[in-house]
Amino acid sequence: MARKDITMTPEEIGAFLESTHTLQVATNGPDGRPHLAPMWFVVEDDEIVFRSFSKSQKIVNLRRDPKLTVLAERGLAYGELQGVMIRGTARLIDDPAYVLR
Repeated sequence: MARKDITMTPEEIGAFLESTHTLQVATNGPDGRPHLAPMWFVVEDDEIVFRSFSKSQKIVNLRRDPKLTVLAERGLAYGELQGVMIRGTARLIDDPAYVLR
């Protein structure tokens, strides 16, 4: 649980996520170690959405184990550093029309 003095409200989290476009995406690799990759993303209906090639390691990992953690962060100096970490379960969508939209 985050400290109360640095916890963002849901509105602040939404604004933060709308102000950036890169996530660090962590999935569970085949050897049990985290696999970490940067991904561009959008927020759609209060959900994080990103796309990748179906044979990429992160997608292979998510097909085996859909648990993931993502981190959006910003700040160039320590006093400016902010981030939002979200732990969740991926829902893979293979519909080409959705992906292209």
